[in-house]
Amino acid sequence: MDLARIPLDEMVDGRGGVRPHWRRLLGTISDLGHRELLERGRQIARALHDQTGP
Repeated sequence: MDLARIPLDEMVDGRGGVRPHWRRLLGTISDLGHRELLERGRQIARALHDQTGP
């Protein structure tokens, strides 16, 4: 395997594990749950629409 061809992944280490400084963020996102993430996505879309128009 040519490691020079593998792009750097800030979130995942070379063994596929989540880097320590990302674990808290991923845990928080996971704790929100699917419905809450959908609602927050809708809120973001509305805010962007309100700022930029259709």
